[in-house]
Amino acid sequence: MNYKSIFNLCLAIFLVLVPIGCDDWTELEIHDSQINGFKEQNPEQYAAYTQKLRAYKASKHALVYARLDNAPEVSSSEKDFLRALPDSIDIVTMRNANRLSDYDREDMKLVRADYGTRVLYYIDASAKEELNNSISAATDAVRKGIFDGITLGSSSSVDASTIKAMTDALGQTDCLLVFEGTPSMLPESSRSLFDYFVLDISSAADEYDVEVVVRLATDHGKTAADRLLL
Repeated sequence: MNYKSIFNLCLAIFLVLVPIGCDDWTELEIHDSQINGFKEQNPEQYAAYTQKLRAYKASKHALVYARLDNAPEVSSSEKDFLRALPDSIDIVTMRNANRLSDYDREDMKLVRADYGTRVLYYIDASAKEELNNSISAATDAVRKGIFDGITLGSSSSVDASTIKAMTDALGQTDCLLVFEGTPSMLPESSRSLFDYFVLDISSAADEYDVEVVVRLATDHGKTAADRLLL
């Protein structure tokens, strides 16, 4: 028996079959895939959970306030999206509310309807050249029900005319108004128009520093402590 001939024949057959087999292995197939979250996996438990969550947020409790730098030019991770924030947050201010992405709009519907989270439109009162346009855009979005209210942020004094322009544009719209800054930055006659004041204590080294900030808001700013968010 000519083993060499048999070997050459088997080798030739193998070389012919390998390209065919490789084509089969490397051919891409498209499969439809859908990732289902908790809501789709167990609708009954999800409904029970969100009902309790909304009831908790409607009760008297320590409020949790957050800012979100939404719609970045380049997203780096889930942290850039509203859906990634804890469900327990009560109020979220969208810092780039003037350029919502489709993902932002989708997430806003979810957290507002299911979690009872209130989403606010942020206005930078320090940007004087854009202030009128920002107020117009913010109040229009709130009146249309896209947002639950407005956050006005400023590290300097805000004119009474600015506050009046905002409240006049809102009219009788039921909404939440938050000021990021110490109450003394606002005219005393305008402070009662805001539901909460967010005080910056990020540089506080100890409890004494926090107490000083709070006392400035309550004593000098003449604002009740239960309206302060730290």
